[in-house]
Amino acid sequence: ALGSNRALHDQTSDTAGITWRGGDGDTTVGGDAPAAGLVNASKAEPQPAPRMRRRSASTSAASGMSHTSPGRLPTRSGSVSPGRPASRSGSNFSDGQCSPTLARAMVDDEDAEAGIDVGGAEDSVMSVWRTPPSSRTPDGVERIFEEMERFSSFASKPESVRRRVCALMEFRAYTRGDVLCTRTDLLDYWWFVLAGTVQFAASSGDCTTNSTLGEGEAFGHGADVGSATAAAGVASASVTATADSCHVVRVPAADFARSEAEGERDIARIMEEGALVAVTERHADATVIIKGAPHALTQALFTPQRYGTGDDTDYAGVFLLVFRTFTSAACVLSALLHHLRSPPAILAALGVAAAWVEHFYADFAASPALAATLRTAIDTLEAARERGAGDACADAGAADGWIEQQPPRAPSMAEARAAVGGLSDNDSAVLENAVYTVHAALLAHTKTRQVVLTRAAGEDSLGFKYRGGKEYGCGFFVTHVYDDSQAQRNGLRVGDEILAVNGNDVTVMSSTNADLLIMQYLTIEFDVRHNLSGLRLFELNPHRRRSGSQGSLDLLPIPKSDSSEDLWTSQDEDAPRKRLGSRGLSRMSLNRMFKPKRSGDELPIFRLQYDFDSTEHAVLRVFRPGDSSKLVAVSRKSSVQDVIIFMTTHYNLSAPEYSICLVSVDGNGVVKQTMLPESLTNLHSRVRVNARFYLKCNQKMEVLLSDDGKHEVMAKYARGFFFSLEASAVARELTVTNHDLYGRITPLEYINFLWNPEVHDEYINLQCFTDRFNAEVAWVVDEVCAHTDSSKKRADAIKKFIKIARLCFQANNFNTLFAIVSGLAATPVSRLKQSWERLPSKYTEYYAQLESLMDPSRNMAKYRHALEKASANPPLIPFFPLLMKDLSFLHEGNDSKSE
Repeated sequence: ALGSNRALHDQTSDTAGITWRGGDGDTTVGGDAPAAGLVNASKAEPQPAPRMRRRSASTSAASGMSHTSPGRLPTRSGSVSPGRPASRSGSNFSDGQCSPTLARAMVDDEDAEAGIDVGGAEDSVMSVWRTPPSSRTPDGVERIFEEMERFSSFASKPESVRRRVCALMEFRAYTRGDVLCTRTDLLDYWWFVLAGTVQFAASSGDCTTNSTLGEGEAFGHGADVGSATAAAGVASASVTATADSCHVVRVPAADFARSEAEGERDIARIMEEGALVAVTERHADATVIIKGAPHALTQALFTPQRYGTGDDTDYAGVFLLVFRTFTSAACVLSALLHHLRSPPAILAALGVAAAWVEHFYADFAASPALAATLRTAIDTLEAARERGAGDACADAGAADGWIEQQPPRAPSMAEARAAVGGLSDNDSAVLENAVYTVHAALLAHTKTRQVVLTRAAGEDSLGFKYRGGKEYGCGFFVTHVYDDSQAQRNGLRVGDEILAVNGNDVTVMSSTNADLLIMQYLTIEFDVRHNLSGLRLFELNPHRRRSGSQGSLDLLPIPKSDSSEDLWTSQDEDAPRKRLGSRGLSRMSLNRMFKPKRSGDELPIFRLQYDFDSTEHAVLRVFRPGDSSKLVAVSRKSSVQDVIIFMTTHYNLSAPEYSICLVSVDGNGVVKQTMLPESLTNLHSRVRVNARFYLKCNQKMEVLLSDDGKHEVMAKYARGFFFSLEASAVARELTVTNHDLYGRITPLEYINFLWNPEVHDEYINLQCFTDRFNAEVAWVVDEVCAHTDSSKKRADAIKKFIKIARLCFQANNFNTLFAIVSGLAATPVSRLKQSWERLPSKYTEYYAQLESLMDPSRNMAKYRHALEKASANPPLIPFFPLLMKDLSFLHEGNDSKSE
């Protein structure tokens, strides 16, 4: 039921209740707890699509035909590409790279006059509709085809029929009371309602029939396409528009009948032993299977020429993504192993095996017996290839002999040698590479490897990062490997689990002990095993110890642990440095900002200035008397003494004579000065809006905080933490975090969500990203409503969120954009009339532009048009609730099984 058609059209946006989280304290971006004020919203739109009620698919005991679709699951800009793991399109946000639009957006555009272009969608579509059929271009016909796909009654027709009909459609617009047609010309056309409603009235003698037809319903000739309303045999009939704006299309009856007849010739029904086993359809570029019995769908994977689908290059990827909905992994593996004995199908079977292991290894991880059987089969095939061809075997070469329910069985040596012997010389060379590919894929997932790294000193870089430890209830996982580093060259990969260091088991060690162990050696032998799924579960474990201050709103579902900083695993100085800095700066500009005056400094605090990572490190501003300041990059393990050394080195001072003081100002203007102990770490946790770090000379009595500095601090304290943040910084961090979470969703999670929604562990990344949307909506409501004493502050908060939303639009972050607009449209915020009246007229216009992007009419055509334009400049983050709604309607609107 995974068709290429879009979700069924819903004139009004879906709404679902959102639980607002509340509590005491300031709202922080990227914090860990709720904002002030517990509020409830009865309505906020659009919100995450409600969980669709699952239907039990009707299954025919006789044939058990399963639908597969010629279409594909939506892909990363709205879609997921089947048959390969989810990957981030374009630049990688988490690695610090950003698209040109994001870089431009990160300039804090306080008073930008540029509006948001949301008006071109409907105009462009309508211009295509109004073009006469004879004058339409192929692109115009394709646009109409995409628009019509949202109607299930139309999408149920074969694709070749739909495309022919779209090329012949004539557009008509009516207003209330206009007569569309009468009995004379009703049956001369096939009519279809695009928007609005019409009333059909027919009379035959004393009997009068009235019915109302809405969007997606057809009448007239061939009315069985939709909600059929027969008009034959009546004395009089008429169709009248009953909406202020009614749009319909029509196709002459003769042309419609010809299109159906020509389209039917593109359909082929394949029979085996008197039973229908598959139905194929010819598309412009390939012949695809649109439905088939489970065993036929499996056979087509290895012998596509049997069904005439050899030119469908996407079939293997689609099958591996969806086969769990109509068969089991054991059945597919049984067929794969059977075809390894058949010379005509052995190469296809190896290709399927490689793709299966590489992209959907979860099937083998869940059943070690299947993995062991496949490994045995590949080893046998490799040994048979080395030994050479053998005599023909009774079971070899019988591709038709596979029985669907037979258990998986690896080929014997005799069967493997016979299969290899049946190959040509060219195919034998291809076989060698194919066997190696599958073998390598299996080893990458299961075999323990040894990676040896060396360094000249204990603090030299090894070129990778890792996290974990006993305190987190898991082992250690490699989370990042720098490009062109020693670790990358020696085969270390993200997702590798570190099992031992120089023979010492680290699986039960704490992060501190593991750090000390690694620091002891200059030559280090890491025993690792690739376990990417384990890393994902570790990062998403809600019971992990969380970092960051308490009492702040949790907007980061994946917190960072405090183990394994860059003190010894940071990037080499000569390696490429690409990170996303503050205020839209590139990593190179940050390196220049943090670069110390003296070269050759190898202390950790100096190395951090070169290897700054915005996802791992923090930046402190340390002042000197007179309010001059210096930015210092620190890790969680950086101590006060490290900061003193860095500051005194930068200013050519003597470190023992200086200390670091935390100077704070309360609401009454009282200044408090606290000297911090040199061993104190986690300095970032002490950052407050009303406080500053100062480098103080111990030999002098001097005023650290000047009067101007005091007034500046008090002004920030009075405004609150949220108002002290730059809109560009907030938009950047929201975009980076959302893109990282979105990139973690695998194609298989969408399938698991649709077919097994009750098993939450099978789509944990998807659920995490959905929760993220809800958290951002709640954060907007909480932050605005927290200012109960001032409508001006509430207006300022609304203004700030509009700025952030506009920057998110420029950065192609539609998910956060819609979350912010949904929060501002929620009842607790939208009813604040005094606050909205204080909003400058310019921002009122900006908000209207953003809100118009959420217009639900014509299946959110304006948003889809904006998404289409943004897809030309990746990366982007789509409006996730609408994506899930599209998939849910695709699933619910198409039968999975039929007779």
